Amino acid sequence: MRLLRFVFFIAAVLSIATAKVGAVDRAVMPEKHRALFKEHCVSCHGAEKQKGKFRVDDLPFTITTIEVAEKWQKVLNAINAGEMPPEDEKQPAKDAKADLLEDLSQVMVAARRTLNDSQGVITMRRLNRREYANTIRDLLGVEIDVRSLPADSGAGNFDTAGASLFMSSDQFQLYRSLGAKALSEAFHLARTPVTVKTLRVEPETSVNKGVEREMERQVSIRKRFGLWTKAVNAAAALPENARVVAEIRQRTNDNLHKFYLEWEKLKDAPSPAAFGFPDATDAVHHEGQWERFVPEIADYLALPLVRSGVYLGGGPNKRSVAISVPGDWPPGDYRLRIRLGCTEPERVLLSSRTNEVPDTKVSIPFHAERCFIDVAPSGGAEPPLSTHHVTAKVTAPQELVVPLHVETGGNRYFRVSERGSYEGRPNNYFEEARSRNRVGSDPVLWVDWLEVEGPMVAASCMAAREEMKGWLERLDKKEWTTLQFIQAFAAKALRGRPPAPTFLERLATIHDEQSRNGMKPRLEDTLAVVLASPSFLYLAEPGTDRKPRLLTDTELASRLSYFLWSAPPDGELLSLAKQGALVDPKALDVQTDRLLADERASDFVAAFVGQWLGLSRLDFFQFNIKMHRDFDLGMKEAARQEVYQTFAHLLHHSGSLSRLLKSDTVVINGILANYYDIPGVAGDAFREVKLPPGSPRGGLLGMAGILAMGGNGEHTSPVERGAWVLRKLMHSPPPPAPPNVPMLTRLEGKPLTTRELIAAHQEEPQCAQCHRKIDPIGFGLENFSAAGKWRTEDDRPGVPENRRAIDPSGAFYKGASFRDYPELRDQIAAKPERFARGFAEALTEYGLGRSVGFQDEDLIEAMMSRAQAKDFAIREFVHALVSSKEFRSK
Repeated sequence: MRLLRFVFFIAAVLSIATAKVGAVDRAVMPEKHRALFKEHCVSCHGAEKQKGKFRVDDLPFTITTIEVAEKWQKVLNAINAGEMPPEDEKQPAKDAKADLLEDLSQVMVAARRTLNDSQGVITMRRLNRREYANTIRDLLGVEIDVRSLPADSGAGNFDTAGASLFMSSDQFQLYRSLGAKALSEAFHLARTPVTVKTLRVEPETSVNKGVEREMERQVSIRKRFGLWTKAVNAAAALPENARVVAEIRQRTNDNLHKFYLEWEKLKDAPSPAAFGFPDATDAVHHEGQWERFVPEIADYLALPLVRSGVYLGGGPNKRSVAISVPGDWPPGDYRLRIRLGCTEPERVLLSSRTNEVPDTKVSIPFHAERCFIDVAPSGGAEPPLSTHHVTAKVTAPQELVVPLHVETGGNRYFRVSERGSYEGRPNNYFEEARSRNRVGSDPVLWVDWLEVEGPMVAASCMAAREEMKGWLERLDKKEWTTLQFIQAFAAKALRGRPPAPTFLERLATIHDEQSRNGMKPRLEDTLAVVLASPSFLYLAEPGTDRKPRLLTDTELASRLSYFLWSAPPDGELLSLAKQGALVDPKALDVQTDRLLADERASDFVAAFVGQWLGLSRLDFFQFNIKMHRDFDLGMKEAARQEVYQTFAHLLHHSGSLSRLLKSDTVVINGILANYYDIPGVAGDAFREVKLPPGSPRGGLLGMAGILAMGGNGEHTSPVERGAWVLRKLMHSPPPPAPPNVPMLTRLEGKPLTTRELIAAHQEEPQCAQCHRKIDPIGFGLENFSAAGKWRTEDDRPGVPENRRAIDPSGAFYKGASFRDYPELRDQIAAKPERFARGFAEALTEYGLGRSVGFQDEDLIEAMMSRAQAKDFAIREFVHALVSSKEFRSK
């Protein structure tokens, strides 16, 4: 299993130790290492003695079988783990050992490519989760929850890999159940007229009234507490209580609150219950809240627009405003409208710590980085659904429109709050303000009203519902038989492939017989059998043998649409397929461009780019919001979207893949511009922006989302970053870390810089063989913090000031040196062919649903040649793949 895990992980590496004999590729260990084995290994693992029943003297240096590969893997594991040679035996020189490990690692890569070559066979696969949900949406016009479906991970790097998308018999019942549920909702929606409704919430009548009531409550508590303590003090002044009072004061160190907790020891002292408190503890507790809550409440109620809207913010009185979609409104898509604006720097009252409010005013500093809101499920326990930039002032508020989705039985309550409230970000600003003005009131956002409108039905979904409505009316009017209904449904559901007549006739017969017998079968349960059939669940491309054949036009239409839309072919594509027009290369090019221009191509961008670049790592850990205050969940999602939107921009504008290595423009929105200190960009829309001189942004290495994956949410990891660059940008992935490597955590807490900490990994040869290639690249990115902010000093705790300056210099292993990040980026960008080859292989693997092997060298070279002629335009890679024989063959 260790061998299999190893060889699958390094599937995409270019082998430097391969040779060809006929049509068979070989993985060959360099002969120079034979002497090392003879000197250090054969005495214990040779012909005369085989410790552990293992021989190396007869181990072929050419790996042609799984059995030989497994033996070499054991050798690699043993040397990497430091187990061989044993400590009491003569050890090879460190450089020789490191070179052996490097070559053997690369040879194992070559072995994997040879022994796991699929020879171009594309496994028939089922729809993955994304594709299944999109197919149901296009077919029935409803959205379904697919989280109960089997995971799409496994062999390969993409969720389109056929080897991972298998089925078990018990999963068909799950698909049948999901299909029946989707059909029931589709039937209901088809028979229900769409009525758009609107509900508005004026928060000053709810939220602010609650604040006023809280102020009244606090004032009442304060008065009642004062009356009670006055009475207790009067009792304490009695001569007969003098001795007890002295004892209590001495024991409590004259702490008045603790003194009042012992009121019962005083003769004639009144009970707190007489003043509305359950006991003394409750009375003292509520009195203590006065200083914590009341100053900020008083200031809030004195703000200029508090009678017509709500100010959002943090602190103990943090405020948000919520709205709910009424329970009798149907599930579906809605619009949330928010009228709001950002405050200008204002002057507000400064409350005292007593009942009095002096005529003192303080200035509120304006925080542009706080002019963002989160929309989240109400309650505060769920992360935000979206984050939005507020660009207007309260003097001329704007209306933000936010899409919402309500599922059957799902959440119907939504909350608008200042950005980062889920992680407590506004509280940081509140505490800073309180340190300045003793109050903490520091509002930046003001909301006039909220309004929810819907349901809003997309045109494609409405078309599907109207079609279903027509079918149901024909059935109700007896214009169609059950068989005719099932035939029409199956013809559409099976994406142009003719269903077996006997299968449909049997379904209709069973349904009709149950009706005649008074069983009242549900038509949706009958149709659910179609949605659980292999012809629906699989991208079926049947063949009589394993020999490659050209796809039929209908099969090609499905392969193309699921490649670029993750969804079934539409009417135009199926119509061309029925006419046999897709065999024309020009027609195929036109349809490829049409699919890429459709909004459904966003599924391709998100799925392919996210998996190709490993963006799921962004969700592996939570960022320390105190260390990286601006990198909250809203910013993290914007950083992820920057990667997608940049790729999409290049795809749609025939941009060069090379611009992902280096670019003088970025594709950003307001929150990213604020994060990157790029002026002149506001709002939620992503757009291309020219970079100011000296900006470190531009290309993947300047993106916060990419950089944030190279750390742990607090500190950077040059190892993670360097390995990512080798894997994704230089098409030279390092092998996985060997077992028993000393963990860096053993050095945590010591006053070491990041560079000093990582240097500990190169103390052993089994570490040095990888880290000498990885670490220098990671050090070149150290000017970016764990959250992708530019910095000049290391932020690890305990490092002395005179050692904090970051040294970003380094050198590529056996290659050129660089002084800083710009030189590192320039050298990577100077060799776009390596990046392009890795991209071509990844695109092929995603599009064909199988791993790429040596049989694909001609395809990859053709893709590279076509794209390079157009400056490595991303769109040309797609066209080259779609027009290839491999894409059009089974």
